[in-house]
Parts: sequence; structure tokens; C-alpha cells
Amino acid sequence: MSNHYLVRSSAYLMRCILLAMGIALYSSSAFALSGNYTIDPSGSGANNYTSLSAAVSALNSSGASGDVTFTMASGSFSGGVTINAFSGSGSYDVVFQGAGKSSTTVSATSSYCIYLNGADRVTFRDMTIAASSGCTRAVYMYGLAEDNSIINCKVTQATTSSSSYSAIYCYRSATSSFTNNVTIDSCEITGGYYGVYIYGYSTSNSTTYRVQNPTVSNCDISGFYYYGIYCYYAHNPHLINNNITGTSSTYRY
Repeated sequence: MSNHYLVRSSAYLMRCILLAMGIALYSSSAFALSGNYTIDPSGSGANNYTSLSAAVSALNSSGASGDVTFTMASGSFSGGVTINAFSGSGSYDVVFQGAGKSSTTVSATSSYCIYLNGADRVTFRDMTIAASSGCTRAVYMYGLAEDNSIINCKVTQATTSSSSYSAIYCYRSATSSFTNNVTIDSCEITGGYYGVYIYGYSTSNSTTYRVQNPTVSNCDISGFYYYGIYCYYAHNPHLINNNITGTSSTYRY
């Protein structure tokens, strides 16, 4: 076999490799989410998802290449969804926009309604997030989940004497599991052993082990069993203009 043939074969092989890499890169970016989508069981089209779980599955698997807004229709949606650290998480904003607290409801009967497991810059806005008595957390944030927001939502949990139950639960277990810069604003929060539970790892170091910069503002918190807001091992918390009421003789915060 001549050296000339070997050079041509090597060059052809290299072109094939580069072409395959280009196709893979194009496919990854072409199918990543960006722009506006709808979540509507009665909807249709390439940019519509007929369930919340389908939209979350697409986000987890395809990631985001730009800011994403999912506009949710009026009606009830099954929760129990987990949003992981998708490709593009932390670089782009992802908003789940409801039709209003009295119009869009996300509910679940076990574990949690919404779990942000390492996802960043995700917002749920203008909806009800309702946990049944079998659901320990309506909203659960953990595992490097940062810069997430719950805005103008009604978040409900069963009132119970079990400390496993919270309407909104934000937890940092160690240095690899940050839950920082959480914003909960203009929400109605009812039920749970805790209305809002924010808990860091320890007091050893304010920047390494504590929940950083949590904000709970302009919220009505009621119907809890023990604490309206439980904020422990947090650095620079902002608890502003909240109305916390309860019938028990224990703590409001």
C-alpha cells in the first residue's frame, strides 16, 4: 500500500470524525430548549407539552440554550416532578408561568410536588402548588440548587405534628449541596409542621456550610403546626414584611 494512499485514507478518516463531531454538537444545540413553550393538555404543536412531566423531561434531557418560559394553561397538573441540573442550568432563566393561583394547580399525593435537585435559576410563578397528606413537601430544594424562586404562588401542605412535613423545604447538607439565593415572594403558604423550612449544615463557616442569602418576603403564612418560618444555619437571611399567623401556642418563626 502506497504512502500516498495512507495519507488520503487518514485524511478521509479525519474528515469523517470531524463531521460526526459536528453533527453531534449541532444536534445537542438544535434540540436544547430556548424561547416560549406552552403546557396545555388540549394544546398541539412542536412547542406544546401536554403535561408538566413531559415539559420537565424535555428540560432535563435536552437542557437550555437560552431563556425558557413554559406558559401553563388553566387546570390541574400532576406534580411529583424533579428538575435536575440540566445542561445550561445556571446560565439561563427557566420560568414556569401559571394562569393564576385560582386557575393553575400542580398537585401530588406522595413525596413532593416539585423537587429542584441541583437546578439553578428556575422560577414557579402564579399558580397553586398543593401537597396532599401523603406528600411531605410541596416544594423541595436541595443539591446545588441556587437562584431559584417561588413567586406569587399559593403553596399548601397538610397540617401535621410530624416534623417531616413542610410547605417549602430548602436544605443544605454539606459543602457539595448548596441551596443558596432562594427567593420566596408574595406567596400564600399554609399547613405543614413548618410553613417554610430553611436549614444549613452547621455554623462552622458562614460561606461554606450555611444556606446563603435566603429571602422570604411579602408572604402570608398560616395553618402550620409548629413554625411559620424555621430559618437555621443561614447566612444573610432576608425575612421581610411577612404576615405569620397560627392557632397553636408554639412558635411563629
